[in-house]
Amino acid sequence: MQFLFFPRSAVRRPLPALALALALISAALSAEETPAATVVGLRTAGPDLEVFLAGPPGMPASAVLIDSHGSAVASGPVEMKDGEARAVLTGALARIATHGPAWRVMVMGDDGSVLGSELPFLVVLRCPPGGPCRFQLLSGLAAQGTALVDPALGRALDDLPAGTADQLAAAVAIDPSLRGAALTAAWHWAALPVAPNGLCGCVWALEASLPGGTGEGGLAVGVTGREVSGEDGVRLDQARAASLALRQRCARTEVRSAETVAVAAADGSWSTVLQIPRVVLSGCPAPCTPAVAWEAEVEGQSVARVEGGLDASAKVFWEAEVEVDGAEVLQVEDGASAVSGQAGDEALRRAQGAGGGELVALRATARAEMAAPGEPAGVEAIAAVAWHLAGRGVSLCAQPGQVGVSATSRLLQPIKGDDVVAGPCDPGQIGLLISNGRVCKPGWRK
Repeated sequence: MQFLFFPRSAVRRPLPALALALALISAALSAEETPAATVVGLRTAGPDLEVFLAGPPGMPASAVLIDSHGSAVASGPVEMKDGEARAVLTGALARIATHGPAWRVMVMGDDGSVLGSELPFLVVLRCPPGGPCRFQLLSGLAAQGTALVDPALGRALDDLPAGTADQLAAAVAIDPSLRGAALTAAWHWAALPVAPNGLCGCVWALEASLPGGTGEGGLAVGVTGREVSGEDGVRLDQARAASLALRQRCARTEVRSAETVAVAAADGSWSTVLQIPRVVLSGCPAPCTPAVAWEAEVEGQSVARVEGGLDASAKVFWEAEVEVDGAEVLQVEDGASAVSGQAGDEALRRAQGAGGGELVALRATARAEMAAPGEPAGVEAIAAVAWHLAGRGVSLCAQPGQVGVSATSRLLQPIKGDDVVAGPCDPGQIGLLISNGRVCKPGWRK
């Protein structure tokens, strides 16, 4: 995982923040509001877990892995590497195998103080045919009290004939590619307060479709260069989509003895076994209708700067839409532009919306373009979008009777303009940014 660095100057047209605790999304894009050592991303590395932070903690600190019961099961010191603050939690994936699928990572100082904002995440299984399963981490996703159901598995369950006796097994028999999704659902389902065997009971199921399937989320696109000339135009367009569905699923549930599931790293450097109870579901009529409500906040930043040159220009634009059960509840857009002889432009904009229904869906697009046809110029055009989606479900017949779920994107690591490093691109080269990937990072020419 890599992070985009850019300076922050004047802010225009800010909108009021959502009443929910949405500091997480503001931390993604606002340097002044970013708590030190906020956890922004995760990556697996063999048996280890790499943790990325928004900034150095300012004191000796460690990243700590916390299970669903609040117990710390792994930790690693925060260090600076390649200009980024990160920590390696040695052997953390083996601990995940014995503690369940719901986790969070926080940063703690050596004095025991909690630093910055923690990052929740859920673990799912991807099981390719003929091989061991793999862990996949959905970072930024919190869903206590719910079963995590892959959207494809959810559709398969809905399509089963009435009276199907073992729904998860039946869905996999029809489509073997759903094995990992079925194991994941059983792993989560077995931890829920279900009705006694043979009795109809209802649970909450969260169906999450996140960018890239990982939850790294957010959207960033940029074109930057220093001492660039003879360039008529470069343009990048990117799009992201995310959705969450919170549904009540009613069934007669029988939890049987555990199945041993082999889990390994993609390169074969590490393996373990996971004990997942076999969950047998038989559908039954829902005794009541749940109520689900969603709140969303989107925040976007636009940066356009030009230094020197003749007829050089930078321009960015972004937009985002949020729908709940197909009805639009939020639409926001913004941009920035600059040409030679101007000081540049930067904009930060927030917007929020709310609606009732099972499914919330977000779509975001961003565009960045630059031109430097004449004398050498420094040009920077960057657009970034982050979001927070929060849902609340209430039911008289489900256990628990009320749940809250959320998905928060964390993409950027803003720092002060004076700290931007010019490199590794050489003068005359153009750096491209596409979401979390970066060809090179020229920085802003001083």
